[in-house]
Amino acid sequence: TSPSIGQIAPDALFLVCRAAEMFIGYITKNAHKKGTKALDYKDLAAYVEGEEELEFLVQILPKKITVREYKKLSAERKDENDDDDSSSSESESSGDEEDGSGEEGSGSDEQEDGAESVISIDSSSSDEKENSKNMGNKKSPQKHKTGDSP
Repeated sequence: TSPSIGQIAPDALFLVCRAAEMFIGYITKNAHKKGTKALDYKDLAAYVEGEEELEFLVQILPKKITVREYKKLSAERKDENDDDDSSSSESESSGDEEDGSGEEGSGSDEQEDGAESVISIDSSSSDEKENSKNMGNKKSPQKHKTGDSP
C-alpha cells in the first residue's frame, strides 16, 4: 500500500500470493526432517544455509545463537581487530610473521563461523535516516474549532 505504486490488478495480486504459497511449501517440505512431526526454525535455517539457490535468505533466516555466544563473538572480533592493529606494527618491526599468521588463521576461522550466524545492524541505515527525516517533516496536529468540522 504505497501511493507511488498505484493500482495492482487482481490477477497479479493472486499470482504473487500463489507464488509465495508455493515457495513457502517448497522450503518447508525440503527443510522438514523425516521422522519428526514438527518443523523447527533450526531446520529452516540449516536448509537455507545449505542450498546455494536460497542464499538470499541466509540473512533473513540465520542460525540462532545465544546472547552469551553473541557477546563472546563480539569480544573476540574486537580483540582481534585490536590485535591486528598492534600485531601488524609489531610484526613489521620485529619480522616475526609466524606468530602473527597463526593468530590470524585461528581468529579468521572463528570470525567466519560467527559471521554466518550473526546479523549485524548498521546504525546508520537508510531506513533510520528516512524515518528521522519524515519525523521532522510532520506537521503538528491542528485543533479544529467545535461546530465548524466533525
